[in-house]
Amino acid sequence: MPRSRVFTFRPQSVGIEKFFGSLESAILELVWVEGESSARIIYEGLRDQGKRISYGATKTVLDRLVRKQILKRVADGRRFLYAARVDRSTLLHRFVTAMLESLRDDADGDIVAALMDELRSWQVLGLAA
Repeated sequence: MPRSRVFTFRPQSVGIEKFFGSLESAILELVWVEGESSARIIYEGLRDQGKRISYGATKTVLDRLVRKQILKRVADGRRFLYAARVDRSTLLHRFVTAMLESLRDDADGDIVAALMDELRSWQVLGLAA
C-alpha cells in the first residue's frame, strides 16, 4: 500500500464509510459484488441504488480509487474494466493495521493503554475473539 494518504478515519460513519466517502464506499461494494465491471455498469448500479450521480462523476471517483491503488483498471477494447486489488476483508485489515501503527508511532502510551483496556473489556463481555 502506498504511503500517500489513502483514507481518513471517520468514527461517526458506518461500515466501510469509516474509511471512504459514501460514493467511494458504494462503488467499492458494487465492485466487490460484481467483480470486474465497466464504468457504465457501476454507474447504472449506483443509479439503481437511488444515487443521483452523473456518469462523469462516477468515472472521476473510479479514477480516484485507481490512483489510491484500491482498484485496478484494465483496457478492454474501447472501454476500461475496474476490479478491486484486494477483497473487502483484506482491505479493512490493512486500514485497521495502519490506524494502529499510527497510534503506536505517536509514542503516546496513554492512547495505547486506553486501546488495550478497551479491548480487554470487550473480551470480558464476549465482544472480541
